[in-house]
Amino acid sequence: MMLSLRSPISWITSIRVVIHWTILALAIFRCTQTPTESLTEIQTWIQEGKIEQARQRIAELLTTSNQEFSETLIARAKPVDLQVSLNGDLAAWSQGSQFHFHDASLWQQMDLDKKIASFQLSFSGKYAAVLVQNKDQLCDLELIDTTSNSRIQHNIGMLPCQNQPVISDDGQILYFIKDNNIHFHQIAGNATQLDLDGQIAHEAEPTVITQNQFSRKYKKLQYNIYLYQINQRGWLAFYGTGGYYQLYFYPGSGNKLIPEKTTFAKPALFTIFDGSTLTEVEPLATDKEPNNAPDPVDTKKPSRAKDSYLFASALAFAYSGGAGQRQLLALKFTDDIKRGTAMRSPVWPKLQFIRDREEFMILKNNELFYWNPLTQKKVLLPVIAHDFVLFAGGLLYRDINQNLNLRKKAFTPFEIQLVQIREGLPKESKDSQRLNE
Repeated sequence: MMLSLRSPISWITSIRVVIHWTILALAIFRCTQTPTESLTEIQTWIQEGKIEQARQRIAELLTTSNQEFSETLIARAKPVDLQVSLNGDLAAWSQGSQFHFHDASLWQQMDLDKKIASFQLSFSGKYAAVLVQNKDQLCDLELIDTTSNSRIQHNIGMLPCQNQPVISDDGQILYFIKDNNIHFHQIAGNATQLDLDGQIAHEAEPTVITQNQFSRKYKKLQYNIYLYQINQRGWLAFYGTGGYYQLYFYPGSGNKLIPEKTTFAKPALFTIFDGSTLTEVEPLATDKEPNNAPDPVDTKKPSRAKDSYLFASALAFAYSGGAGQRQLLALKFTDDIKRGTAMRSPVWPKLQFIRDREEFMILKNNELFYWNPLTQKKVLLPVIAHDFVLFAGGLLYRDINQNLNLRKKAFTPFEIQLVQIREGLPKESKDSQRLNE
C-alpha cells in the first residue's frame, strides 16, 4: 500500500487537529476531575519532583474556585476604611465621595459630593455618621439612614476631622467631640434638623460629658477620645494617647461613666462574626481517608476555664498590654462592662472573631488565616487579600488586583487541602534550581 505525499500541508493540518483535540480532551478531563482525582494527580507530581507543575495546578484550582464562589462588586477599585457594624449586620466602605453599604442581600451606595475622610456605623449599621473633607482640618458632617438610603438633614457646623462622631442605633442622638468634651444632640423625629442649642428629649439626659470625668495619668500630654457606638444609645470611649488608653462605658442614659480598670494599647474595637463560617467537614465524595480540613468546633459544654474568655457572650475584642506584651481581651457590655481572661497575641493588621469556630480570622502578609488564640495555631485559607470583613452577607475582601469581592460560600475541605499542600511545597523547585546553576 502506497501513501500519497501529494499534500504535505494536509498532514500538518491533521497533526494540528489531533493535538488540538488532545488538549481539549485533557481540559475536559480536568474539568470533570473529582476533588480526590485532582489531589491524587498533584500528589503524584510532587512525588515525581514536578513541583512547579503541582504549584501551578493548585493555583489554577484555587483561582477557579474563588471565581466560582465570589462576586466582584468593584473592579480595580481602592475602597478605603472597610468596616462592619459591631453586630455584623452591615458592611460599609468609602471610595472617594462614594459611600457604600451592604447588608445580608442588598448593596447600596450614595454620592456625598466631597471626599470622605472617615465614618462610623451605629451598632447594627442602621445609621452612619460620615465626615467629608471641607477645608484645612475641618469636615462637614453627613448623617446617613442606611435602611432608607437617605440623608438626615441637620444644621451642625463643621467639625474637626480627627474627631469622629457617632450616631445612636435608634437614630435619635448624635454624639460628637469638641474641646475633648462629648456633646449630646437630639435628632428629633429621626429625620429633622439637629439643633445646636437644643436639649435632649428627656431632661435626665446630659447635654455634655466633660473631660473632667476622664482620668489623666500624663498631665502634660495631649489626650484624645475615640468613640464607638454600642447597644441602642450607649457608647464606649477610649481616652488616652500613644499606647496608653483607658476605656469608659456609657450605658445610654444618665451622666454616669463606668471605667474599665484595664488599660488598652490601641483605641480600637475588633468585631465578632456570629454567622456560620465552619469549613465543611464531611469527607470528599470519594475519599476513603479523612480529609485534612480544620477540625469542627467542639460541641461539648465548654469548661469553666474556657468560659472565662467570654467566647460565647463577648461583643467585641480589644488589645491591652505594653509593647511586646500585647493581649486580646473579650468585652461584654449590656448594663455594665465585663472583660474576659487575657490571651497572648501578636498585633495582627486585621482580625475578626468567629464565634462558631472560637477562632479569629486574621490578615498577615496579604493572606487570610484561621488563628486559634489559645493554641496559637494558624490554618491558611485560600484567599489572598489586602483587607477583609465578615458580615451577614459573607466574606468581603479586597484582592491583590484591588478588586472588591464578595464570597458567600464557606471554604470547602478541598480548598483547605490545596492550600495545605501548597504550604508544604519547597520554596524553590529542583527544576528552578537547575536553571539557576
